[in-house]
Amino acid sequence: GRIGRYDYEKGNDLLLQVWAKIEKQMPEWTLDIYGNGNRIPYETQIKHLGNDTSRCRLHGPSTDVQKEYLASSIFVLPSRYEGFGLVLIEAMAAGVPVVSFDCENGPRSIISNGVNGFLIPPFDINGFAEKAILLMNDDNLRKKMGENAQKSAAQYDIERVGLQWKQLFNELMANS
Repeated sequence: GRIGRYDYEKGNDLLLQVWAKIEKQMPEWTLDIYGNGNRIPYETQIKHLGNDTSRCRLHGPSTDVQKEYLASSIFVLPSRYEGFGLVLIEAMAAGVPVVSFDCENGPRSIISNGVNGFLIPPFDINGFAEKAILLMNDDNLRKKMGENAQKSAAQYDIERVGLQWKQLFNELMANS
C-alpha cells in the first residue's frame, strides 16, 4: 500500500516501474495507492507498462487510513523527497514493515535498514523491487520487521508529545 499525493515528488511513477518488475513474479499480491491529485498520468503509465489494472489500483484519498495500514502487508514509500515522514510512523505503528527510497530527510531518521524496513538508494528501481519481493516471499521476515516497526514507532509518539509540551512551555515563557 501507498498513501500520499499524486505528484512528482511522491515518486508514484517510480513505484509503478517497481511494480512492473514485481507483478509477474508475485501473482497473489496487489498494489493499492491512495491519495489526492490527478491520477490520469499514472493511469496512462500503468497502460504503457502493461500492468494488470485489477492488481495495480489507484484510489482517491482514504477516509480510514488506519484501516488501510492494518489491511496492508508492506508499506512502500517511493518519494523523491520527503519531510519528516509521518506516514512512515503511522504505517509502522500499525505493525507494517516499510520499503522506502533513502531520499532527503525523513526515511533515514526513522527506518533502521534491515531491522524495521528497507532503505533503498534513490532511484534504484531494481533494488526496491528486490527488497519488496524478499518481504513478500518471507512471512516470518515480514512479521519480525513489522514488530520492530511497531516498537520503533512507539518512541516517536512519546518524543512527539514531549516536543509539543516543550514548545508549549517555550511559548508560555516567551509570553510571560
